[in-house]
Amino acid sequence: MLPNKRRSAYDVYRENATKNAESGLKNDDESESTQEEIVTKDMPKTTSASKRRSSKKAGNISKSSQNASTEKLESKSHGHRILSKANKLRRSLHMSGKKKSKRASSMASSAANKDTEKENEDSESETPIPKKKSRGESENTSYVKITNDGASSSAGPFSSSAIPRSRPVNTYSSCSIGSTISMLEGQAETEAEKLMKWLISPVKPKKFFSELWERKPLLIKRHQPAYNEGWFSTAELDEILRKHNIRFSVNVDVTTYKDGKRETHNPSGRAYAPVVWDFYQNDCSVRLLNPQSFSQSVWKLTSLLQEYFGCFVGANIYLTPPGSQGFAPHYDDIEAFIIQLEGKKHWRLYNPRSEEESLPRYSSGNFSQDEIGEPILDTVLEPGDVVYFPRGTIHQADTPSDSHSLHITLSTYQKNSWGDFFQKLVPAALQAAFDEDPEFRQGLPLNYLDYIGVANSDTITKERSEFLRKVEKLMSKLVTYSPVDAAADQMAIGVISDCLPPVLNKDEINQSIIGSGATWDGNKVVSTATITSETHVRLIRKGIARLVSEEDSVCVYHTMENSRIYHEVEPQKLEFNPEAGPAIESILNAFPDYVKVDDLPHESTEFKVDMVTMLYEKGLLLLKDPLEP
Repeated sequence: MLPNKRRSAYDVYRENATKNAESGLKNDDESESTQEEIVTKDMPKTTSASKRRSSKKAGNISKSSQNASTEKLESKSHGHRILSKANKLRRSLHMSGKKKSKRASSMASSAANKDTEKENEDSESETPIPKKKSRGESENTSYVKITNDGASSSAGPFSSSAIPRSRPVNTYSSCSIGSTISMLEGQAETEAEKLMKWLISPVKPKKFFSELWERKPLLIKRHQPAYNEGWFSTAELDEILRKHNIRFSVNVDVTTYKDGKRETHNPSGRAYAPVVWDFYQNDCSVRLLNPQSFSQSVWKLTSLLQEYFGCFVGANIYLTPPGSQGFAPHYDDIEAFIIQLEGKKHWRLYNPRSEEESLPRYSSGNFSQDEIGEPILDTVLEPGDVVYFPRGTIHQADTPSDSHSLHITLSTYQKNSWGDFFQKLVPAALQAAFDEDPEFRQGLPLNYLDYIGVANSDTITKERSEFLRKVEKLMSKLVTYSPVDAAADQMAIGVISDCLPPVLNKDEINQSIIGSGATWDGNKVVSTATITSETHVRLIRKGIARLVSEEDSVCVYHTMENSRIYHEVEPQKLEFNPEAGPAIESILNAFPDYVKVDDLPHESTEFKVDMVTMLYEKGLLLLKDPLEP
């Protein structure tokens, strides 16, 4: 736990945001990483074992865990998400037929205090934003830079005044945020929004997501070293190595990138602190995978942001010694936020090499320097700075000779695209069409292989034209059989399985099963109480549960019993009779409001009390008032 000795920057920011309507608590949207290990999916499989105590340090090199982790992710996170029969998936939760709906480079000393990007003059008035290329276009040579005076600059077609001037960042914070890391207070349903605003301040979320997200990098230079304090430190890394069973290749990697060659130097077994620091002193970068499993502060950071994004948010910690680079140029399959915590790091970002590499579904291998072109952003991050870049952005980073670097990479939106959604939707739609429409079951034309196929693709015949028209007709019809809501539920089950359990604040603990109810006092149980029809309850946190119709029951999938270790446990769910669907749905849809048990839609009071008690005893519900003994 970090000490609570003073008000934090985050506290100050939150209070100012509360008082100021312009940057108020309400998110002005309408709405990193990776699956922990994926940020650096390009790790080589083996390295030389002859350098263990040399300056290039190696050892018993083990195969990178990345590929295995990726395989595990794909098999375990998706294996259980199989669509039920299409007609079952399409039915209403009301049972009435209604549908509802994530690194390092060397900075020349002569360039230590300036960025090499081209800057435009700032404009005092906001100007219309030029028409932008669509998402995924590779010929985007621009990024946006924000400084702590609220000004912005850019390269390429993005206007320097496109992001208007706002209040200086230092009016939001002037001290460490560390004192609030031990417990983020306030209304839980707004903490995620406030944290996102704090992360990208002074850019407003609405502008960020409409103009930058998935399109171009954003650099925020704050010149406020304390702004990012408290989330993690090198001292905490040392403590984790000493107190936890940290394993090479599973929880930590030691790497180098020298003379165009990327190497991983992991021995086997436990990563004892002296061994890791020996590698570090021999110019190896240290990467801590899934730090949220060991760090309370990183857990809180990622769990809140996953509420905001509505999907898993992962993290990796990177510690790089002076004058070093740990990773080759590459791109990742996640949206990345780099938070600079200690020292300096020189970053270079490059456009995707082609449209096919924009917004990729998988991370790249290692690139050589002559494969990536010229950087669109060349900058040095210092404590307090943040940079965001979309998946597919090629990047590399190194440290100057006079400074180490510690940063955290937050990553999100891995395999969270329209294409991933359609992978759930289309098979179910096709099954429904098979079941319900005889036209999909009709036989193919006689001898259709005579005029359909690559060998016949340039031939125009009457039979071929009719065949293609039939395909078009059936594809159009397929849309009408698409169980969109059911496919969304299957995506949601994957998200629930991926996500961290929430970090509850004091009120949530005291008003839930965790901190209330029966307890042992001396020689007896006291404070025994039960839920009644007069009890008011609400979902404990947004996004922690999902109601899904499955065969002859309804199930509530939830994150409350998830592990901080990614996919350590199977998806957790509660199963109910279908008649419980409307009442459970009422509780979920009422969030953040409380509902009275007796007001839930069901004729039987006993049924409603029993159902709510099941949800409460699994930690999903919050009580408005303490239960009376």
